Amino acid sequence: DIVIRLKPGVDVRKFTEDYSPVLASDLKSDKIFSHSLTTFRQRYDQNARDQRNQSFINSSIAIFFFVNILLCMVGTFYLQTRKRASETGVMRSFGATRGSIVREMLGEGFVMVTLAWIIGCALYLLYTLHEGMADETPQNFSSFGYSSKTIQSMMPLWTDNQNTHFTIVSLIIYAIMLVSVLLGIYIPARKISRINPVDALRDE
Repeated sequence: DIVIRLKPGVDVRKFTEDYSPVLASDLKSDKIFSHSLTTFRQRYDQNARDQRNQSFINSSIAIFFFVNILLCMVGTFYLQTRKRASETGVMRSFGATRGSIVREMLGEGFVMVTLAWIIGCALYLLYTLHEGMADETPQNFSSFGYSSKTIQSMMPLWTDNQNTHFTIVSLIIYAIMLVSVLLGIYIPARKISRINPVDALRDE
């Protein structure tokens, strides 16, 4: 791109109208020529619009997959907990209270989510360390000779620090998983904890 800087007081709109017809003849070198002239504000608005559209698309895709994963986790644990009605009847027949049954099932879900999260974090941490993802420099900057530290000093982000990035993202994932699983367990567990032991053990 060729950037033209105007002197103070020059009308940008009039300059664009007067200079656009001679672009192809004056700014031409062999097969390379200038084909359009836009103001900085127009280019800025276009880039901002493109960035907003891309952000909207990325956010929509992320929300779509998040909702599907959430419903899948909730539905899976909901169905599995509903199948434990006979087990609940046995516990009730031995004197277990409704609260203790619900707490026990929630505790099982908490342990499963925590173990799965720890294993997943460990595997992903090993992958990032093995691939050197924390020290990578973006391709478009590395080609100009910029180092990762130079980019971080010019555009500091919370994602620059691998430990901070990994910790925050991992905790967010853990919270989402925990809420999904506990919600899928609590709703049916609360219902089956009220079941009559005779009705629950009728087919046993």
